[in-house]
Order: sequence, then C-alpha cells, then structure tokens
Amino acid sequence: MTSRTHRLESLLFTVLLSASALGAERRIKSELWGGVDLTGGDVTYEIGGQIRQGPMVEDLHFPISRLEWPLNAAMLSLGGSVEVGAFDARAVFSKNAARDAGKMKDSDWEIDEMPDVLTTYSESDTEFDAWQADGSVRYWVLFPTGNPKETVRLGGGIGVLYQDFSWEAKDTDQWYPQRPDLGHDILRGVTITYDAQVLMPYIEVGGKMTYGPLYFEGRLGWSPYTQVEDVDDHKLRFIRAETTSDGAGAFAELLGRYTFSNGAFLQCAVHMLAFETKGTEKDFVYAGPDYGTSWEIEHEVRSSQARLTLAGGMAF
Repeated sequence: MTSRTHRLESLLFTVLLSASALGAERRIKSELWGGVDLTGGDVTYEIGGQIRQGPMVEDLHFPISRLEWPLNAAMLSLGGSVEVGAFDARAVFSKNAARDAGKMKDSDWEIDEMPDVLTTYSESDTEFDAWQADGSVRYWVLFPTGNPKETVRLGGGIGVLYQDFSWEAKDTDQWYPQRPDLGHDILRGVTITYDAQVLMPYIEVGGKMTYGPLYFEGRLGWSPYTQVEDVDDHKLRFIRAETTSDGAGAFAELLGRYTFSNGAFLQCAVHMLAFETKGTEKDFVYAGPDYGTSWEIEHEVRSSQARLTLAGGMAF
C-alpha cells in the first residue's frame, strides 16, 4: 500500500501543475481554499456464501455476518485548482479532525435453517483515523448566454479518488436477540480493528455557471472499476482476514459560492458517494489453540457516504 500511496500523492501534485503546460500564453487562473467537512455514512462488509477450507467446500447462506463501520466525523479539507483556457485541474486533500465516528454494529445469522434469524448482535465504541485525496482534469465548453454577467459551461474529465480508513472497536456490548435470558456480554478494551483502502478512478461530467459574484458547479462521476483492500483483525479470536475486492462506484456533488470583490470567497458543497465491491476473504488464525488454521469465504463491501463542506478561500 505504501508505494501506491506515494504514486497517488505524486499524481495529485502533478494534476495541479500540469495545466500550465496547456498554454503558456493564456491567462492562468487559480484558487486555494480550506474548510470543514461534516461527514456521515458507513463502510459495511458482509461474509457468507461459499467457504473453502483445504479440500472442503461448503455453501452457506449470505450473509452470515455483517459489520457496519461508521463514518460520522468531522474532517478538515484543503483544496485548489488551476484553469488554463478550456482546461482545469483540481485536487482536494482531507483528514479527520475527530476520532469518535460513532458505534460499530456487528450482526450474525448463524443458523443455516433460519438464515433470517439474528442470533448475535453487538455495538462497540470506535476510534477512527482517515484521510482521502481526490483529483481530476477536465475540459469545458462555453455556451453563450447573451448576458455579459453570466457564463455557462459544460464539460467532462477523468480523475481518481483514494480513501484510507482505520477503525478500532472497543468496549463491546454483545447480546443474543433469540436468547434474552443470556443477558449482555461486556468486552472491555480493543476487540476488533478494521482497515480499508479505496481506490476509485472515475470519469465525470459536469456544469458550472457564474452570475456576477455567484458561482455554481455540479459534478456526476462514475467509476467502472473500484478496488477495496481491507484487513479485519478479530483480536479476541485471533483471526486476521484480508481481502482485495472490486466493483463499481458513483458520486454526485453540488457546490455554491459567493466571491467578494477582492477575490476572497465563501462556499458550501454537498457530496454523495456510494460503491460496492466483491471478492474472496482469506482468513488465518494467528494464535491460540487453532493456530495455523485458514480458510476462504465470499466477501462484499459497500459504502454510502454524505459530506457537507463549509469553506473559504481566495481566487487569483
């Protein structure tokens, strides 16, 4: 993951600089901004279906287990763009500002004959660490409006989004919905850790309009190939699960801005994102009486994310 992260950082840096080579004699416009993101949503994975252990192959119902990892946290973002003629390049980097992302929810359906019966359920406090980077290059076509104060452009481009999430689940409260007589099990300390890295190259279409000091931009993006690499460590059972899964994703964004006469601006943006991937999970018992045991099982990851960004910046 380290080499891929370094390549991504270099790509995002290059995205902002490359636009200047498109036309040295043209006027270059640029902007920088910083702000706060209020995020919501989750990254959820499920396992089940076919399980392989050595020569043994067994078909289970899907899912037999689901873990919902929360994304309810504030983040800080820094962004910028460079515009040369009909081309522009943009990049945004975000980092979490809060460690508490909400409750992790773990659900199990362990009875083959009754796959809809929830047998075990737990909720855990979480500590959260995350960062993400997003960059794209776009080409815009100007549409005349007949109003000198108004400009309308439609365009499209290509980009890449990378997300890096890490959670620790701790102080777990577990109970058994079909057996309330068993009460609750309280498990102190860190019980599970989960790391997920999302790589989402995409194509996008969009439009932007300027009317005096007001500016609006909308974007729609689609990723035909989204990849997730995730690692789950069930520390109480000494089980480490690693998966590389792939699928598709999409996003939508709407931004509004007011620019003052000196070039400073305030803006608000709403961003929605979703993806779903499938792969094969590889499990390994790394300690305890079952040390060395391994198996594979079907694994699906999906995520729905919403983000509200409030920011201020300067246009040059």
